[in-house]
Amino acid sequence: MWRPFYASGIVLEKLTKEDVWKAEEHFGVKLPREYVELLRIQNGGYLLKDSINIGVEIDNEHTLAIDYLLGIKEDKGIMETGYLLNEWGIDSNHLIVISGDGHYFIVLDYREDQNNPKVAYLISDSGELIELFPTFYEIMNELVPDESEISYDHEEEINQFLRNPNLVDAKKLVNSENEDLIYQGIEYWNQTGKDKSEFNRLLLHIVQQTKFLSVQALGAEILWKKVASEEIKEKPAIQAVVDSIPDSPLDLVKECKQRIVEELNGN
Repeated sequence: MWRPFYASGIVLEKLTKEDVWKAEEHFGVKLPREYVELLRIQNGGYLLKDSINIGVEIDNEHTLAIDYLLGIKEDKGIMETGYLLNEWGIDSNHLIVISGDGHYFIVLDYREDQNNPKVAYLISDSGELIELFPTFYEIMNELVPDESEISYDHEEEINQFLRNPNLVDAKKLVNSENEDLIYQGIEYWNQTGKDKSEFNRLLLHIVQQTKFLSVQALGAEILWKKVASEEIKEKPAIQAVVDSIPDSPLDLVKECKQRIVEELNGN
């Protein structure tokens, strides 16, 4: 479902019951169960399937980009709805922004029912609302990959690196925007055993902030091995590892985090 991307205001700290209660009290509504459950996996972020099929036509299209969902934290995510809509002179009563780039918003529309919102497309310039779905649940069935995205084959670039690997290029790969390149860069940097402190800091950052699940899994596995081999052995350092690994839909990430927790508790 998710392709996590940790950016300010997009992916937030782990969702708590208190976050949900505060949001529902603030807006005076009941949030959709499916939406809350999704945020329990990851509190906001970009989606693996980032377009939705819609029954209405918008900009001559029957698909609509909805590449991320806002999470819930005090003064962040959906709690910024009032600010976002007021900036466009739109009455924010009965609407909650869950996505959008400012020119348009995807909103939960509570005008008719405070417990069962519709999902609507809000045109910022005019304030016009276009109903997309009668419930949030129906979005889940209509998500599709965005076919307009242009893919690029990095195989040759990776092969060139493998023929003449070096740490400088590995670091460049790790800081690229391509999943395969990042993965390869991490693997090689780890194999060199060089600049360990810098590498450890990078792993903590990547595991928490990467938008690629495969990269998150690799980072979590390497961190676990570092803890198991006692390369990382001080309790504060191990705790930092635990705190950096977010809740993930991947079993490998869950297992690595659990093993690190057990190592922490056993020391």
